[in-house]
Amino acid sequence: LVREHYHFSSSGDNYLSFKRGQVLKILRALQNRLLNAISNLELNERRLIMFLSPLVRKEVDKNPYQSTFIVRVKDFQDEYGIKSKAYYQELENICNSLQHKTYEFWNFSANKKYKSKVKVTWITKGDYKDNQGEVHIDLHNDVIEMLTVFDKTNPFTKYQRQMIVKLGCYGIILFELISSCLHQKNKTKAYTIEYLREKFNCIDTYPVISEFKRNVLDKAIKDIEKHTPLRI
Repeated sequence: LVREHYHFSSSGDNYLSFKRGQVLKILRALQNRLLNAISNLELNERRLIMFLSPLVRKEVDKNPYQSTFIVRVKDFQDEYGIKSKAYYQELENICNSLQHKTYEFWNFSANKKYKSKVKVTWITKGDYKDNQGEVHIDLHNDVIEMLTVFDKTNPFTKYQRQMIVKLGCYGIILFELISSCLHQKNKTKAYTIEYLREKFNCIDTYPVISEFKRNVLDKAIKDIEKHTPLRI
């Protein structure tokens, strides 16, 4: 059996060191198992999860049992340069969607998703404060852990927030995959085409590999090279 693989290598060293308790707004950090998970999120859903990264760390540092986190609509819009006078409803829609979406982990050795009867949604509850321009979001403990616990047992990836704010959905996915190997001695990593199709949510689209490369991978690379210092 010969499997198709794509190899990515990159260069770029504009990264900051991460210290426990030093929660910087410019940093995004998440465990690699979350980064590698199959999530099938839309662009603004993915943006919200990344937006929660420093927010959750900051609140959990103050209270380890915190599970409710406040997202202010204006802060979210400012983060991604979203121009809208009525974005509250859109953020509510994003949260509603995330309450019905789960994530799955990939078995890289077997080149397929792990089979599990346990499903965890990204958001367990959303409380929408119309007059305050806020959404109070409850997260499952597993999601909180993957946004806050970083050690040798739980390897993680970090990057500066400005790296991803202008990227599209495909660009964000590929950027995070590449970022996970930037601090390795060998900055080259291989992924099977089966995994990449799952990761980019293209199981039933672009069946010809050349089409998948042109419409997904090449577009992601172009997006990354336009908006970040990375060259792939």
